[in-house]
Amino acid sequence: MNETVRVLRWLFWMVTAALWMRLLYQSIRVQRWAWRLRQPTSIEYAKLPDDLNPECVCVFDQEGTPCVAGWLFPVIAVPASAFEKLTARQWRWLLRHEGEHLRLHDTVVVLLQNIVRAFLWWNPFAHALVEEYARAREEACDAAAVGEGRDHTDYADFLLAWADRSTPQFDGVMAIAYSRPAKRLKVRLVALMEARGVRKKLGALFVLGCFVFAVVAPLIAASFGVATAAAQEPVKTKADDGRMYTRAYKVAPDFLSMGATSSDPFAAGKAATTAVIGKTARELLEDRGIPFPEGASALYNPAASQLIVRHHKGALDQIEAIVDRLNKRTPLVHFQCKLIQADGYFETHGDILKPDEAKELWRQVSQKKGIDLATLPSTTGKLGAEAIAEVAQEVFPEKITEANIKHALKLIGPSIKLNANSAVNGKALVLAQVDLGVDPDGSHPWLPQKGDKPDWNRVEFYTASAQAELASGETLVMHLRTSKKHITVLITAEALNPTGQKAISFESTATMLPSGAGIDLPDKAANEWSQRVYRVPQGFPDDKPPMEVLKAAGISFEKNASAVLRDGKITVRNTKPNHELIEMWLGAVKKRVVVSVKAVEMKEDFLELMKEWVPPLPDAPKPAVVTDPTLLLPAASPPAGEILRQFTTAAIFSADQFETVMKKIAVTPVKLEILRLDGKSKKYMLPDTMGGLEATVESTMGADGNTIELIITVDGVHRSISTGVTIWDGQTVVLGAQPSDHLTRFLFITANMVEEEKKK
Repeated sequence: MNETVRVLRWLFWMVTAALWMRLLYQSIRVQRWAWRLRQPTSIEYAKLPDDLNPECVCVFDQEGTPCVAGWLFPVIAVPASAFEKLTARQWRWLLRHEGEHLRLHDTVVVLLQNIVRAFLWWNPFAHALVEEYARAREEACDAAAVGEGRDHTDYADFLLAWADRSTPQFDGVMAIAYSRPAKRLKVRLVALMEARGVRKKLGALFVLGCFVFAVVAPLIAASFGVATAAAQEPVKTKADDGRMYTRAYKVAPDFLSMGATSSDPFAAGKAATTAVIGKTARELLEDRGIPFPEGASALYNPAASQLIVRHHKGALDQIEAIVDRLNKRTPLVHFQCKLIQADGYFETHGDILKPDEAKELWRQVSQKKGIDLATLPSTTGKLGAEAIAEVAQEVFPEKITEANIKHALKLIGPSIKLNANSAVNGKALVLAQVDLGVDPDGSHPWLPQKGDKPDWNRVEFYTASAQAELASGETLVMHLRTSKKHITVLITAEALNPTGQKAISFESTATMLPSGAGIDLPDKAANEWSQRVYRVPQGFPDDKPPMEVLKAAGISFEKNASAVLRDGKITVRNTKPNHELIEMWLGAVKKRVVVSVKAVEMKEDFLELMKEWVPPLPDAPKPAVVTDPTLLLPAASPPAGEILRQFTTAAIFSADQFETVMKKIAVTPVKLEILRLDGKSKKYMLPDTMGGLEATVESTMGADGNTIELIITVDGVHRSISTGVTIWDGQTVVLGAQPSDHLTRFLFITANMVEEEKKK
């Protein structure tokens, strides 16, 4: 393949050079001929029309066709015989036609086109474009020659008379009529017979199309190529001194299996097969064009999601780019749900609104009277996982017992179940189900207010569902019919990357850049042998020979190399570079999730304070705080005050936002408690003054190695509420309880990834 590409490259440049030389010869020949033309005599001048400028007219004595010649100071060249044959009317046609060529500098344009065509001699599309331009150019000059008159037929006969003369003509001149190619002349005559109009300026669509083609075509062409052996060689940089270096990269847990979670190398009976599930790290990199000469190696350590490579610096830079691409992850989905209660519906059920359309609709309805608006808590989740946004009030029967509180509990308010899956063209397929409990006797049926006494027996339920493919930022419209006013539901889905900023689409990916450090290992060290002793990490399998375990991880053992497991230690004899790999692989640090919980109690409206305190991230949505304070009003006449102290998700803060909140709390009269974990029950106990509830937080590291899965359960007197949420390292989940006794209570649950301490 290398030889074929080399031959084609030489053929291309040889043909191109020959065509350029031919074009240069023709241009010089035509220019010299144009300079040698004589000026018309006084008798010849007298035969030219007085109303036209004859200054650019030159004469040649041999037979030929009138033309424009010369790219430097071009002139109109006419045969001497034309002064005896042409009438004043025909002179006007000729001079107007050729004068239009001069005015548009067509000789220079044609020269540039021929240069491009010589370079693109292999491209039929380029030749077709040049021919189309030549045809259009002649039609425009014909239109200028005829003007607004109706003598198209006579002018066509005039052109045919010149084309009929089979006199030789210079290549590179622009003749008024030429029989080759005949198709071009035929098209010109048809245009004259039909009296087609000519645009004075280029059309906007044509200019836009040319611009798009000029930008897109090179990008498309650059996406194709031939992978040759030379292209697979490591890139040689100035820093590439021929030595071997070892570098560790941070990768995702599914690096080898590309989607399946890798097993723990220290799990009993699994270490020997970890590296051979699917492809090894070396095979994966070789498939992407990275060669591995003698002394180079690559191994993957799932315990710390680490790729350890020994190679030249040029290849290490290539591998870093490959790891960067493989570390990309699909964005999260941020849902924002809004409800409009009015006498009629807005838009159509199932419609999809653009961001500007949804914003304008919300602005219009907010200015009208008799319309109730509500914004539900925002929620963020992963593609394929269900999310729930709800603001519901509990309604209890007249007599509460331990039996009926679990089975006969009813809710008033909206509850929206949301699920988003990947779709084509960067969109997400959003499935939504809206459930609504209403009190038909209340002044605000979908939300009890103070003083309302909803009848448990009269609570009604309504439901509606819809699905649509939404681009990031688009809004799905749903209609929900109730016994009183109708409800329009607006569901907006946005793509977010790990930093909380908006992503381009649901196909776009957020990159976890690889981190690595190089260790200088000269090539001569590859031949130096040594014996080292390593402490066996916890979980290292003892039912398989240690050499087999290390080989499965990707560490080479040549002749005379060995590994012996004895008394909790591994004695290895190998080369120094392999010892470096073994130390990095055995010494990898595993991470775990650490959770801290803080409780806050205050008399002020903490939701409103948070909206004032917390600045939104750049290009990021505001925290998922309930923006309508009335949605948090307690149900009227609750049976017990303890039941009000139920906690639901109120916001998710980044580390910077939470730091801002804590600084504001430090100077605000609040009660702040840092909750301690009960080692026996594994629960966080709230003080009795804050309700005395128990909170359980289950935390696990996400499958991608970058997110944290939290399941938070707060046990109440009669029932418990469980909240599931996916967050990034260092983020804080805020749970808020319904205000009671003029107090607002919040839980701040922060999760961080920390490295596990090595056991000595």
